[in-house]
Amino acid sequence: MKSFSKAFTLVEILVGVAILVIVVSIAIPALRSARTDADNRAADANAKILNDGRNRAILDGATDSVLYGNNEISLATYLVEQGYVQPK
Repeated sequence: MKSFSKAFTLVEILVGVAILVIVVSIAIPALRSARTDADNRAADANAKILNDGRNRAILDGATDSVLYGNNEISLATYLVEQGYVQPK
């Protein structure tokens, strides 16, 4: 009578590893693409927020460089200090 072992054979392990490699090779490019798309959307949203803040400041009389007190500062600094946009 033959005794059967409960361990996996080498062929079964290699097939399992091959399947995992195939799944990972498909998943990694998809994840990279999703992350790139999300980064692009975030950059677009940030640009829109900055542009909206700039437009609001210009409507209030600001220019690209602002005389703030006795100092000339950039418009971006002015937008933050006046509360038009909030830094991260």
